Amino acid sequence: MRSFLNETVKNIPPSGIRKFFDLVVSAGPEVVSLGVGEPDFPTPWAIRESAIFALEKGFTSYSENAGLLELREEVSLDIARKTTKTYNPKTEILITNGVSEGIDLALRAIINKGDKILVPDPGFVCYENLVKLAGGVCVFYDPLDLTSLSTVKEADLKGIILNFPGNPIGNIFSDKDLDFLADYCREHDLIALSDEIYDDLSFTQKHRSFLEVYPDKTIYFNGLSKNYAMTGFRIGWVCADAILIEAMNKIHQYSAMCASAISQLAGIEALRRGTSEKLKMVKIYDERRHFCIARLTEMGLPFRTPEGAFYIFIDIRKSGLDEITFCEQLLLAEKLAVVPGSAFGKRGRGFIRITYAENQESLTKAFNRLERFMKSCETV
Repeated sequence: MRSFLNETVKNIPPSGIRKFFDLVVSAGPEVVSLGVGEPDFPTPWAIRESAIFALEKGFTSYSENAGLLELREEVSLDIARKTTKTYNPKTEILITNGVSEGIDLALRAIINKGDKILVPDPGFVCYENLVKLAGGVCVFYDPLDLTSLSTVKEADLKGIILNFPGNPIGNIFSDKDLDFLADYCREHDLIALSDEIYDDLSFTQKHRSFLEVYPDKTIYFNGLSKNYAMTGFRIGWVCADAILIEAMNKIHQYSAMCASAISQLAGIEALRRGTSEKLKMVKIYDERRHFCIARLTEMGLPFRTPEGAFYIFIDIRKSGLDEITFCEQLLLAEKLAVVPGSAFGKRGRGFIRITYAENQESLTKAFNRLERFMKSCETV
């Protein structure tokens, strides 16, 4: 029987994060998971209550394809508070089903077959494969060594994907980095796709958006999942020139119609009155970050110090195991789930990613188990 599958889809691997999430589910309730980057906090009560109220009042129909204007207005105000850039909520903002859908829409709107997009490696799992699904070609760069961009000799570069604070490495771009990137984008006339979903989880310096240095040709992404512990609500947004937003909305209206009206109403509450609860969570994340840094330092396990988001990239090569075998044996021996660094690109080989978006008890158990497993590796 001949295959009916699209060749690109057939050759794309499943998410390395979700693969280990599935293993955790099958491994039993005693497993401690530091795998999936999801806040352990419940969504703040006032936000949940606004969703309940929306249900009680029957706000269960479609919204405009671009999203509720009231939410787009709040997004516009939020960006104006954070940056010097302003967006017209009627024509320059699109509400999406999380940031991942927004990135998918943007890539499909700008890529012609064979266009080349600069993609961070290591970088979030969706970037590479969404570029491929849109018909583009990935050219990889090291987000920890931006001078690597100077070695890129590819012609016909069309865009660059930026993510900061970053997943999986928790990196932040300094002012010098941002200026370098902006100059590079101008030199090559690139569209910048700037994923800033973790902007409020910036611990070592105040977040500075790429909009501040390269506003005219940046497509800006943000949302509610991480900062407000609203992953299941699936609310993100894309902000760009009206022509680009119109193109993205063409795809959005056929593939998704609109984001959930109930979630959008909860999003309005989050942006209007959720700041104090958000800041409480940010403070606790930072405390956990310091705990993880201290434990890894005590263990003598090399790692890249995280500056933002809620991830740590850990070098496990001293174990003598490759990262996939390490994760599999760690889960089997110690009931601890982490993600192999190679899920995020070739530069992730020999590393694992953990998240500290977990409660203190779980983190303590996890590091005790990791330490025990590393000692068992050393005795082999």
